[in-house]
Amino acid sequence: MRRISQICQICGLGLVLLAVALGAAGGVAIPSDTGTIAGTVCDSKGQPLTGAKVTLFGTPLSGTTDADGEYAISGVPVAAPRYILIAEKEGYLTAQMGNIDVQPGMTTAVDFTLEAGEAISDTLHVVIGRLTYRDPRSRKRFPPPKAVLDPELYPDEVLPYLEPGRYIESDDPAIMAVARSILEGLPPRERTRQTAVAHAVYVWMVQNIEYDLIQNYPGDVTSGNWQTTYGAWGHSFAEWLYTAREVLEERRGICIEHARLATALLRAVGIPARPAPLMAHPVTQWWVQLSDGSGFWANMDTSKGRLDYTRNGDLRSQFPAVEEHKLGFWAVDADAPIHMDWWTDHPCLWREDYGTGRRFPATPEGLAQAQAALAHFAQTGELPPPSGPPPSRNRPYYEVNLRGFIIDLTNIGDQAQLEARFPLAIETEYVKPIAQTYWTNHPEWVTTTRLEVESDPRTGESLTWYVVEFRLKSSP
Repeated sequence: MRRISQICQICGLGLVLLAVALGAAGGVAIPSDTGTIAGTVCDSKGQPLTGAKVTLFGTPLSGTTDADGEYAISGVPVAAPRYILIAEKEGYLTAQMGNIDVQPGMTTAVDFTLEAGEAISDTLHVVIGRLTYRDPRSRKRFPPPKAVLDPELYPDEVLPYLEPGRYIESDDPAIMAVARSILEGLPPRERTRQTAVAHAVYVWMVQNIEYDLIQNYPGDVTSGNWQTTYGAWGHSFAEWLYTAREVLEERRGICIEHARLATALLRAVGIPARPAPLMAHPVTQWWVQLSDGSGFWANMDTSKGRLDYTRNGDLRSQFPAVEEHKLGFWAVDADAPIHMDWWTDHPCLWREDYGTGRRFPATPEGLAQAQAALAHFAQTGELPPPSGPPPSRNRPYYEVNLRGFIIDLTNIGDQAQLEARFPLAIETEYVKPIAQTYWTNHPEWVTTTRLEVESDPRTGESLTWYVVEFRLKSSP
């Protein structure tokens, strides 16, 4: 049985405020085509319920059931297949359905069964605080024009990054077809010039895949950015995200989804690639192979590249994207880790806590200040007010970064255990992880914390996860 609490419990905003938020900013308008969502609402014995209200989450659109328990919501804009419905009636537990698709001129059937009882409401809010040293004297790594696309020269440790991953279906026929078209669009002499091919993938992405921001899809509650901000639906963040194939189908994606498809296309054209979050926003790394047998990882950012392209036609601004000290971590195998993860047995409403960050001088006094700020966060969930201006980004500094999520637990069922997982920065010449801690609104549920190392002997890479284990209140 699928249940939720009142919408404001997960969003922190009522429907009216959400509707106001949707009116902000211009951008790519949502499609004018509309469809209908209709169905029935019954009780646990299969009897129709009259007067139940069914609302399209985040909008004023709704319908009320008649004597036969039937409702209809017309005029629903055709958008991404991520609509969420809320069904409620006094004396019954609220119910929800997600991942609802609406087709133009068609009716999508969604039925609900409501159980008698008083609505249950609770949330689990978890945030990690990470203290890291960063040396900004790193530079962007520019791929030379003479880099070669020749898998026979690739070192063994990068070969796994040519394989399909769980969320990166580089062997999908549609993705392979796009990859072929990208190669065929280049002059024959450039098809073995790796930098030219990688740039062609970048150009295709920024010209064809929209950055799924609220500002680009005003009024669209299926926008990925809208849902991570106000409420999304699924078992976890990673599962909710579009896979590479789904990004290709929808032609839109948030930054992580952009990185998945860019990685898949690079692999499909024979270039090892992997998503590499800075600590949240990811870029895409690809292996630059030199003819002398050496090589290195460069990076591109197709989501921000899309913004630059739509604003001024720039097809190179984020190729490469960032300096090495800004990278946080990367995939140790063919998969695509993101900046936080969990799993609920039943899909739930959730949203991201974008957190905040602060820099401190790379001095003993600055380290003490950063450690004190981290300790303050562990107690309050917030960083203390700054005591002065932040240090320059051009000199080494300590950084405290916060990030987390909120899950509405009323659909959690009888799940007893839940793990909140956060990757730590990978240590490099320019980056050193120092300490980490957490804050939660339910400290009494925490059973333990631990560090878990994920390694792949083929790539020689390791990624450390900070894990917070919970025993949920609803468990026996």
